[in-house]
Amino acid sequence: MKKILVGIDFSKNSIHALEYAINFANKVNADVMMLWVNNIATLEYVFDSYEGDLKREKRQNFEKLIEKYQDKLVAGKIYFKLRKGKVHIEVASQAKQINADLIIAGTHGFSGYEEYWIGSNAYR
Repeated sequence: MKKILVGIDFSKNSIHALEYAINFANKVNADVMMLWVNNIATLEYVFDSYEGDLKREKRQNFEKLIEKYQDKLVAGKIYFKLRKGKVHIEVASQAKQINADLIIAGTHGFSGYEEYWIGSNAYR
């Protein structure tokens, strides 16, 4: 089965990218993996509870997306992964790990200020 990796930050553009990925997956019989990357640097020993709450929130958000979109995917399945680090590095690493056939990402995400300083993750 083919695999499509979609970068998700829960912005409108990333949800649009997910919808596009599902439509494309239906044409090529692929699974869709949604990936969220925590790129916020925290002092782990100080913010463990914050990071745990953040992961819990993102898992719940992904479960809602799966509930909403799974029936729209004809042959494959939708699943998700949470990672921590620099977005472009983690997306590339996850794509390699699952042997993704395609990566889909929105061009404008939730954190526009970062793009101004370091460039778009979709571009990288």
